[in-house]
Amino acid sequence: MAKKDITINELAGMVKTGFDEMGKQFEKVDTRFEQVDKRFESVDNRLTSLENGQEEIKLRLSNVAYRFEIVELENQVKTLTKEMKTLKQLVMSKIKPQGNEA
Repeated sequence: MAKKDITINELAGMVKTGFDEMGKQFEKVDTRFEQVDKRFESVDNRLTSLENGQEEIKLRLSNVAYRFEIVELENQVKTLTKEMKTLKQLVMSKIKPQGNEA
């Protein structure tokens, strides 16, 4: 095998070709990173939207009475209504009719 002497210009050309190829590969990587960055931005926007929706739900739920509280209040109203009817009947039985005065 014959040994070939490489000139500085040839060596510089080979190095330049290598750097050019690496530059093309880095451009491809940059393009991919830009695509990934856009996708992450999209995911971030969706998560922000979900978080805002969750906060809205929390605010709405903080103003809603729980079912057991409503049932308890209904029971109290029923009890008070019965007691009012009983008191009304008792008061009405104690009051003299106005038309029977002599």
